[in-house]
Amino acid sequence: MWKVLLISSLVIKAVNLTDVSYYEVLGVSKEASVQEIRQTYKKLAVKLHPDKNPDKPDHEKFMKITEAYEILKDPEKRRRYDLYGSTDFSGYGHGHHSSRSQTEYNKMFYNGLYHEDEYVDTLSGKTFQTYITEGLHFVNFYSPFCPPCQSLSEHWKKLARVYKGILKVGAVNCKYHNSFCYNSMRINSYPSLLFYPYGKDSNYVYYRGDRTFKSLEQFILQYLRALAPVGVTRRRVSGTALYVRKGALSEESLLRISYRLKDLMPVFRVEDSSLLSSLSLDGATAAVQRGGGDVRVRSDEEDEIVREAVEALPSVEEVDADRFKSIRTQLRSGSHKPWLFYFTTSEHSKLPLHKVKASFPQFQHNRLRPPPATLHLPASRAPMLGGSEAGRRLPGVAGGRGRGQAGGSCRCGEPAVRVGY
Repeated sequence: MWKVLLISSLVIKAVNLTDVSYYEVLGVSKEASVQEIRQTYKKLAVKLHPDKNPDKPDHEKFMKITEAYEILKDPEKRRRYDLYGSTDFSGYGHGHHSSRSQTEYNKMFYNGLYHEDEYVDTLSGKTFQTYITEGLHFVNFYSPFCPPCQSLSEHWKKLARVYKGILKVGAVNCKYHNSFCYNSMRINSYPSLLFYPYGKDSNYVYYRGDRTFKSLEQFILQYLRALAPVGVTRRRVSGTALYVRKGALSEESLLRISYRLKDLMPVFRVEDSSLLSSLSLDGATAAVQRGGGDVRVRSDEEDEIVREAVEALPSVEEVDADRFKSIRTQLRSGSHKPWLFYFTTSEHSKLPLHKVKASFPQFQHNRLRPPPATLHLPASRAPMLGGSEAGRRLPGVAGGRGRGQAGGSCRCGEPAVRVGY
């Protein structure tokens, strides 16, 4: 094996890679087994990976050994290559490929399949560990050159778009991040879809179903049914609740709404005619029951229904700058009452705010709209607690836009959170 590695190193340094065979690129014989080819590639990949070698020549060498490996590991592609010196499989074959195909290969290798998608999070080995937090996560480990991976991509993008705010959908390009996928995650086939039902505190579930949006959605919905079930009732319940007229929304929409409102209010499907009449749901999609009377919702858009439901919740008291300074003085003087402030603008969604409030009922919650140029407030990647709970992330805001922690200065485009004791 040491001889093989030595030969391959000499070949890569001494020859023009466009003029040699795939066997020479890897430094293996034509009789080499698939296992020998795989072992040789893995060791060369670790040595030449762009993360460790920023020089452009090493990037080119790495792409070339990857191209060779993609062909030689597959028995049919290898047979065709041995017969014709080409595979005619993906446009990236050895021999008479054009500069255009090489450019496309490079682009796919570096960028992967999801780099321009606004809903799928592109992950690396460095970002993966901090990406898995609380809540539902679904991660696709793939190769951009794998036909099943390419077929899955549009379904994966749709899943990320439809379940935004409910499910964090990520993707790891295992051709570029080969060492992380193979050595750290033990990924040995593409695509590998790992689902984390309870975030960082749970083991992953390996998804083995069909790689279509419909099948992926049904897989997710079984968890939503368990975590945020939609009830059926013939009478009003106590407290704030959302009632949806039977047939007004699909089961999928109801479950998504119920999950987004989890811990804030229950969601019910209404079939009983007397309750429908009591709620005045004729011509309306839903009604939010609250202390001051019912609020009818005529829209069938999920975001609008959630917004109306959140608006019906008791508001978080807003304080002015003088009141804020007074409270801050009390805290600095030794007050033991925990206080949580939200620095927001009218454009920010109130859903993350109410999620945090529901998770920490022992806190006093207040809202303040800061003048951008006069208040210097915390801002970071996620809301965090200070004091005795320093470093603990606030739950229930993973799908929201609220960002902030104690210490720092304000980014006025995002709400911030500050905690005092």
